Amino acid sequence: MEARRPRNRSVGFLAAGALTALALGAYYAWKKSTTSSSSSPTIDETEQNSISACIVFTEDMYESGLDWEGLISMQAVVILPPKITLRSTVVQFPVSQIIECGTEDGVWSVVRHLRKDIVVVSPLSLNSVPADIYRFSEPVTELP
Repeated sequence: MEARRPRNRSVGFLAAGALTALALGAYYAWKKSTTSSSSSPTIDETEQNSISACIVFTEDMYESGLDWEGLISMQAVVILPPKITLRSTVVQFPVSQIIECGTEDGVWSVVRHLRKDIVVVSPLSLNSVPADIYRFSEPVTELP
C-alpha cells in the first residue's frame, strides 16, 4: 500500500499565507484607528499663525522707531547692510538674530538663504530689491 500524500501542498501553504496576511492587515487597521482617535499633541495657535520675518535694517528705521519687543516675540532676524551699526538702544535684542553683511550682495544672499515669509525693507530702498527676491520672500515696507 502506498502512503497518502496530500494532493497539493501548495494549497495548504497558500491558505496559511492568506490567513497570515489577513491577520496582519486587520492588526494594522486596528492599530491605526486607535492611534488616530487618541489625543494628538496640539500646536499652539500663535505658532501656527506666526509669520517669519527678516528686516533689512537702515538708518531711516531708527527714525521711524521699531517695536523691538515685538520683533523679539516674532523671532525676526535683523540684517545689517554695510556701514550700518546698531545703536545701544537695541541692546536687549538677541545677538543670535542679528546678521552683519559686508556687501550689498551679501544682504540679498542672506535674505535668499533664510527664506522667511516676509522681508521688511525701507520704502526708500524698495527700488534696490533684486527681482528674484520675490521667489524667496515677500518684500513689505511695514511689519505686520
